[in-house]
Amino acid sequence: AGSGGGTSVLRILRLARVFRLVRKLKGLRMLFNTLIISLPGLLNIGALMFLLCFVYAVLGMHLFGKIKYGEHMNEQANFRNFGQALLLLVRMATGEAWNSVMYDCMVDSGCDRHVDCAIGECCGSPTAPLYFITFVVFGSFVTLNLLIAVVLDNFSNNKKEEGVSVTEDHIEDFAEAWKKLDPHATGFIPLTRLINLLKTVGSPLGVRGTRLSRLGILRFQKNLNLRVESNYLHYQDVLQAVTSRAMGIDFESLPGDVQAALEAGNVRKRMTAERNLQKAMRDPDAAIEGFEISHGMTGHGGTHLDVGQVYAVERMQAAYRGFKARKKVRLEAEARQHERGRFKAEAIMQHVKGLIMEVEASEARRKRGDGMGMGMG
Repeated sequence: AGSGGGTSVLRILRLARVFRLVRKLKGLRMLFNTLIISLPGLLNIGALMFLLCFVYAVLGMHLFGKIKYGEHMNEQANFRNFGQALLLLVRMATGEAWNSVMYDCMVDSGCDRHVDCAIGECCGSPTAPLYFITFVVFGSFVTLNLLIAVVLDNFSNNKKEEGVSVTEDHIEDFAEAWKKLDPHATGFIPLTRLINLLKTVGSPLGVRGTRLSRLGILRFQKNLNLRVESNYLHYQDVLQAVTSRAMGIDFESLPGDVQAALEAGNVRKRMTAERNLQKAMRDPDAAIEGFEISHGMTGHGGTHLDVGQVYAVERMQAAYRGFKARKKVRLEAEARQHERGRFKAEAIMQHVKGLIMEVEASEARRKRGDGMGMGMG
């Protein structure tokens, strides 16, 4: 008999093979990971729910512990002891006939209204609606919905982590876009050409194919956390910044030794690339001209700048230049219009003067004619 029972248990444990599907099915794996990630939050909300039920169970025993049984208040559902009260509250938290239990707790006929009434013979309490409605609001509408909110939030975050990943194809796309801006393979592009690079690279490393506004592009560059140290950007720095953003890695949240190691590696590669570039520029056969890297770019008070701030400054400068250009065009148009108006006014005045002179000449001829006629007469 013992051997048969052990064999049955082993057969039942074979059902655990179903969990192998978690590894193969992406959607099922995502749901399983969401459940695992949500466990700490669910435990906290469960503790809050238990505390709420504990308080209401003690309060229910005090208010409704001796009332008369009704249709829904019976031996299985009552407030006679703490265990029964707790089970009844858990049932009501699911919405199961809580209003019917409330009506039974408001009974006022066929019962004893005295304070020292016997258990099972007392009338209900007029505070029952306040008790049950507040419990349903806090226990069902708030606490249980918090459970759903925690699961949905973790599912959304897990879906983002599963959905966004950087592949070799994305890296190759980035490299091809870089070649267009760096045809001599120097490893550097001007700081002002970063926006052109991002518009050439597809998602998730760039913004090609997306309909981002200028504000959206500014936020994209701000999230790169790419510090500006010179007027040129190195390939490795930009690739690390866009990759970290796409994979949701916050460089500032990494341990200090990891940050130092990454920064040292980037500086070493950048300096090596600059030395190689200087050697290539000294080669008379090289076609690299006008390439001068200047370091020490800082903001007001020596603060460090990032590419988002530089892009914002460029946009403000472009807006100011556009405003000045539009103002200049408007003033020139107004000047031309004023000149045309003055020319028209002068032409009209000349025409009026000519008419006046003609009238005066005609009047003088008429007077001379009249004078000659009177002399002959």
